[in-house]
Amino acid sequence: MSRNWSSEAAHRLQEQMDRKAALLAAAALEEMIRTEQGTSLWNEVRTHTQEKCGEFNEKFGHPALIFEPSQHDQLHIRFAYGGHDRAIHVLFNPSSPQDALTWSVGSTDGRDEFKGRYLIGIDGGTAAFWRESVTVDVPETIAEKILEALLPR
Repeated sequence: MSRNWSSEAAHRLQEQMDRKAALLAAAALEEMIRTEQGTSLWNEVRTHTQEKCGEFNEKFGHPALIFEPSQHDQLHIRFAYGGHDRAIHVLFNPSSPQDALTWSVGSTDGRDEFKGRYLIGIDGGTAAFWRESVTVDVPETIAEKILEALLPR
């Protein structure tokens, strides 16, 4: 052991603690960005989804897409027309980066037919919805994908 062991060990421990504090601060900042900016992105998805339901119904000539009231962190939409009765449930959870935006589509008898999800990531200090960790989609595109999943195939 060297004569400077105490100084060296204290220095190593301080560096280790500083790195850990920096990692915790970075994680807290990412969580804050995900929550604040992610919620704003989610609100845009909700708005676009509701608008697109109205636009679709107008073009289709029937109120087939029914945007149902739901909690702020959820969307419930039904497609009811021509013997089809399907529903989609969308859930937003910014505290779960891997499953920030998830949905399932099913018939009204409870059978799930399709599931989808978006991650929420931070890139350059900005939150974004990512599909499969590769593609960033804007809220309007996400709204279209949600409604496309609901339409009968």
